[in-house]
Amino acid sequence: MIRTCGAVAAAAGLIALLGWALGFLFLASLGPGKIPMAPSTAVLFVLYGVAAVLRARLPLCAGAYWLGVVAHCAGAPVALLLFFLSYHGIYLDAEQLGFAAVGAVGGAPIGHMSPVTALGFLLASLSFLAALPSSSHRPWRAVAASILACLLLAACFVLLPAYLYGTPLLYGGSFIPPAATTSMAFAALGVALLALAGPQAWPRGDPDAAAATRPVPVLFLVFILLAVGIITAGYLYSRTYEAQYRVEVGRQLASVAELKVGELVRYRKERLEDGSVLLGNTAFAALVRRVFDNPTDSETHAQLQVWLGKLQEHFEYNRLFLLDAHGAVRIAIPETGVPIASVVSQRAAEVLQSRQMVFQDFHRNEHDQRVYLTLLIPILGRPDGGRALGVVALRIDPETYLYLLISRWPTPSETAETLLIRRDGSSALFLNDLRFKKNTALTLSVPLERQDVLAVKAVLGQEGMVEGVDYRGVPVIGNLRAVPDSPWFLVARMDASEVYTPLRERMWMMIVLVAVLLAGAGAGVGAVWRQQRAQFYRERYEAEREHNWLRDVIARSLNEVYVFDPETLRFSFVNAGACRNLGYTPDELARLTPLDLKPEFTEEAFRAMVAPLRSGEREVLVFETVHRRKDGSDYPVEVHLQLVDTAAERVFLAVINDIAERKRAEAALQGSEDRYRDLVEHSHDLICTHDLKGNLLSVNEAAVRVTGYSRDTLLRMNLADLLDPRQRAGLQAYLGEMEERGCARGIMRIQTAGGEARLWEYDNTLRAEGAEVPIVRGMAHDITDSRRAEQQRRALEAQLHVAHKMEALGTLAAGIAHDFNNILGAIIGNAELARQDVGPSHPAIESLSEIRKASQRAKDLVQRILAFGRQQQQPQEVIALRPTVEETVALLRATLPAGVELSTTFGADTPTVLADSTQIHQVMINLCTNAWHALDGGSGRIDIRLDGVTLDAQAARADTKLWPGRFARLTVADNGAGMDAATLERIFDPFFTTKPVGQGTGLGLSVVHGIIEAHGGAITVTSQPGKGTIFSVFFPAATAPPPSAAREGAAAEPLPAAGGQHVLYLDDEESLVFLVTRLLKRLGYRVSGYTRAEEALAAVRADPGQFDLVVTDLSMPGMSGLEVARELSRLRPDLPVVLASGYITEELRAAAPEVGVRQLIYKPNTVEELCLAVQRLAGVPKESHGGLRASHGNDSLG
Repeated sequence: MIRTCGAVAAAAGLIALLGWALGFLFLASLGPGKIPMAPSTAVLFVLYGVAAVLRARLPLCAGAYWLGVVAHCAGAPVALLLFFLSYHGIYLDAEQLGFAAVGAVGGAPIGHMSPVTALGFLLASLSFLAALPSSSHRPWRAVAASILACLLLAACFVLLPAYLYGTPLLYGGSFIPPAATTSMAFAALGVALLALAGPQAWPRGDPDAAAATRPVPVLFLVFILLAVGIITAGYLYSRTYEAQYRVEVGRQLASVAELKVGELVRYRKERLEDGSVLLGNTAFAALVRRVFDNPTDSETHAQLQVWLGKLQEHFEYNRLFLLDAHGAVRIAIPETGVPIASVVSQRAAEVLQSRQMVFQDFHRNEHDQRVYLTLLIPILGRPDGGRALGVVALRIDPETYLYLLISRWPTPSETAETLLIRRDGSSALFLNDLRFKKNTALTLSVPLERQDVLAVKAVLGQEGMVEGVDYRGVPVIGNLRAVPDSPWFLVARMDASEVYTPLRERMWMMIVLVAVLLAGAGAGVGAVWRQQRAQFYRERYEAEREHNWLRDVIARSLNEVYVFDPETLRFSFVNAGACRNLGYTPDELARLTPLDLKPEFTEEAFRAMVAPLRSGEREVLVFETVHRRKDGSDYPVEVHLQLVDTAAERVFLAVINDIAERKRAEAALQGSEDRYRDLVEHSHDLICTHDLKGNLLSVNEAAVRVTGYSRDTLLRMNLADLLDPRQRAGLQAYLGEMEERGCARGIMRIQTAGGEARLWEYDNTLRAEGAEVPIVRGMAHDITDSRRAEQQRRALEAQLHVAHKMEALGTLAAGIAHDFNNILGAIIGNAELARQDVGPSHPAIESLSEIRKASQRAKDLVQRILAFGRQQQQPQEVIALRPTVEETVALLRATLPAGVELSTTFGADTPTVLADSTQIHQVMINLCTNAWHALDGGSGRIDIRLDGVTLDAQAARADTKLWPGRFARLTVADNGAGMDAATLERIFDPFFTTKPVGQGTGLGLSVVHGIIEAHGGAITVTSQPGKGTIFSVFFPAATAPPPSAAREGAAAEPLPAAGGQHVLYLDDEESLVFLVTRLLKRLGYRVSGYTRAEEALAAVRADPGQFDLVVTDLSMPGMSGLEVARELSRLRPDLPVVLASGYITEELRAAAPEVGVRQLIYKPNTVEELCLAVQRLAGVPKESHGGLRASHGNDSLG
């Protein structure tokens, strides 16, 4: 490969030289429009290619060695010198080697070496010299040579595709691009250099080293790809930046040219406008005519001079001339100065004839050799035609303004300038002085044949952005414009060196950056290669160490290891463990065979046993046998025998385990298993195993005893067969938990063979290791009896908890009732007094009656609170339920939302019941309110039905809450959301509610249940979710008829007057003391009222005999009513004492007589109730008020 690639590079150089010699440059460029390989480049390729071919010859002779060294040592400095010269645009004729190399391609001169080519030769020289044979201790030189060759190839991989795709790189740039043939020759040379350096960097003699170098081609490819990517990215960026830079330079030059052209157009326009002031001015023409006709008219002459002087001074003309019709200067302003040029005089004659204003272009005055412009304006004597009277010549000095306008550049620049040109025959004439040549106006011209000069391009009509040379022959870039309405052309240009200096600096930065990136990529790839190589040798070292360690372990192992020949069966290797266990030396064992150690085998039997190993049917044989020691003793062993292929032969490898300890352990384990089985079988807990499908695998005797099934039956069953039908749905969840977590604990309900339900508390674990199928080991304890005991205990605790809550609720109700009773007593009493005061015919009687009714309802409400709290027993009487139901329904119709439909149905045979109508009212309110809440939207239907029903024994057994007999049945049904079974079980529990927090107390249905039980009745409820709820209340039928309406409606008789008895009234409420005092005084009593117990007792102590009766409240601050009664009994035992209380308990009834209380009365009292009690105990004869009715609420204790 080295010779081939070297020959290709040399041949490319020879072909290029041949093309230069014959004048066929396509041999050096491979096509028109492409840069050809320079002669100097071709010579270096011939030298480098020949050196590579000679270097590849083996054995390497000294001549070939030194020829390559000399060629590359000479080529490296030449390449370096040409690199710097070419980059800076300096081209030596010596490079062309005498060949005629004239012309350029894309602005780049041909026949000279590209700086890229020079850099490639420099890389090739360094790679060749680094790849020269050296000491094996310095392989880094060969590695460096390979890297340099890779860089050269990477550059070729960038340049060649560009030629292939028709977009060669670096064309149109600021320096010469490398030729396509040059890139091809460098590719061949790079491959040759890489082939030279590779074997030295990665020698192939060592197989391990060859294995270590296997990743090198991949890494090399990675580096090539990275290099190509980096160079391509850098090139694309450079081209993009160059294009943008060129556009920006063109924009700046175009802006300057456009600005200058605009200023020149305005300048010419302003001068012509100056001339138009005089052209056709009849007054001026008349004045000139008078001067010409009468030269001696000094006044007119002076007037004309003043007029023309102002014109010259105002418009800043160099000098103004007035010429007559013969061309003679009649007036000059200023009077002294350079005379008029002859070319202007000649042109004035044409103006006189044409009568048109003329702008005389740049001309040189023969009198002072300076350049001027002149505006010639005819003086028209007659507007209808004829020869003009004369001409006014306005001479302009361009030095004063125009040249400054042209030379001024808007930005700082060292080479930029603006040129004003016109065509002068066959040349382009410069009209202004130049920046780099002085006194060139109207003297310097360029022949039109030099079309590379920008001035020539301009006069030939080319416009826009162009490149070429200037009057100095220096490459420039400029913008060409024609000045409208003039023979002028403007060139705004800058030296190419100045334009491309920032671009070259940026290119150098990019080259440095690309070089750094390439170096980084090479370093990275090299680091990866080094790391892989180090990893290879590290692994090799570890493998060798592990091999040595394993050999040492086998040799020193306590197990017996043997290697023996398959044919002779003689041992070729035994380890120290075999010698120690058997008692033989290694030399003694080397003369033995396995048959000498295994007395139970014959040779035929042994060979038959190992036959599957020989045939390949099995890889390993494992069997148990006995070994016989040298002393004749035997011990059990486990043999692992296999046939092993080594590098030289096939041998048997036997690894022997002494299993004497294992045999003893197996015997001990068998004994342990026997003891464990005995414990399992006699355990009171249930022990079993099952698989992950629930199939029972084993059970103990306790499981047989508890379930009632035989062991065989159980082993044919699945857990689903044992589980209670209600729990079978959860079996899959249990098995899934066992499989996922490996353990599970909980309680399962099973069904015995006799149908009895039992509860098992289980704790099961999954055992998967060592078993073909995972097995669940379970232990369960029968907790049926303990669970029943626990349920009974919880029921008792729940009852105790409810009792405590009811007791607390009763205490709260008692406190509330006390305060309300005091308030209601004042209201009822004052209303009664008011009725007595106004008389029966007064209009206020009706309002007072309503106050009395409302107060009575409030009193009943307090009694219901006390009844719920078990603080007060409510009196019951025989009533018909229909009036109470109708009254309640009327109240509900006014209360419930309009969307709730309320219907009632009454049966004709509804019996009377023994009940409290107020509590029946409460039952109705609570049930209907609960039904309304169940509607859950404010709209629905509530049906109320009252009828009689007779239950026989069979109907009563359908519900354990009922019994046979006659009942009044009250039914409340709704079509609301309904309730599930769990809610039905707790519906009557106190404080249980399904409403959100703050929307219910949970006492409504509990109160209903308590009221119905107090009436000796029962309540049932049926409900289904989504189908509504039905409450049915059963009241036992009463045996006595209800009181007559006449008796209920009888009015109370008037109270009789008293005989002046003295009553002491004690209550902590001042309003009640004030009320009762007035009431009793009105009946003829003397009354002493007190609000403090101490004051009342002090009055009694002062004169115990003055009082006939004491009425005291029970609950007062300080001393209670009982304590007051006890003290009064001590002071005067015969003094009657009446005790008033809002709640009267059995304990109070028992304690009151002991302290001298004669009667207990309820608060709040009506007037009749209080007066009857006072009159009975104060000594008023009963017959005197026989018409009075004693209150059923008062208790007489006397």
